[in-house]
Amino acid sequence: TAVDVKNSAFTTIKDNFIGFINRIGGKGTAGNIKGDGIFVDNSDNAVIAKNTITETSSTGYPNGSGIQVLNSDGVTIGGETEKDGNIITNAGWDGIRVADNSNLTVRNNSILNITLNGIYAGNTTTGTFADNSVTTSSLAGYGAVSIDGGSNIRVLRNDVNDSRGSGIWLRNTT
Repeated sequence: TAVDVKNSAFTTIKDNFIGFINRIGGKGTAGNIKGDGIFVDNSDNAVIAKNTITETSSTGYPNGSGIQVLNSDGVTIGGETEKDGNIITNAGWDGIRVADNSNLTVRNNSILNITLNGIYAGNTTTGTFADNSVTTSSLAGYGAVSIDGGSNIRVLRNDVNDSRGSGIWLRNTT
C-alpha cells in the first residue's frame, strides 16, 4: 500500500501521483504498487481528491484497489468538478472499493483498465455515486459500478464503457 491512513479524522489526501511512470519515455512495470494505492480505515470526514493512481497489484482479497475506504463516515472521493476527481488506471482489484461506510460521496473520478469492478460499494448507508467515468472493468457477473448491500443509495450520471459485467449492478439495497 502506498498511502495508509487509519484512525485519523479530517484527513485530506490530494494532488499525489502514486505509481510509476518512466519520465524518459513510458509506463513503468505493471503492478509496481503492492496492495492498494490509497487505503483509509476508520477515518471519518476524509477527502481523497486530485490523485493519479496507477499500477496497483493484488496481494490477496481484497487488496490491490486504486482507492479502498473501510469503516468511515462522511468521506468524499473525488469532488464537485472533474478537476477534483481522481484518475485510476490499471488496478489489480477494484478502481475504488468502499465497504461499511456511511454518508459517502464518490464523484467525478476517471477509472480505466480495472481487473474487477470500476467502483464497488458494500454495506453503504447513504451514498452518492455520480458523474464517474469507468472504462474497461473486467469482472463478468458484477458491474462497472457495483453496489452490494446498503440503503439510501444514489447512482447518477455515470459513464460506463466496455464492462464485461453489467454497467451498473445493484443488489440488496433499499
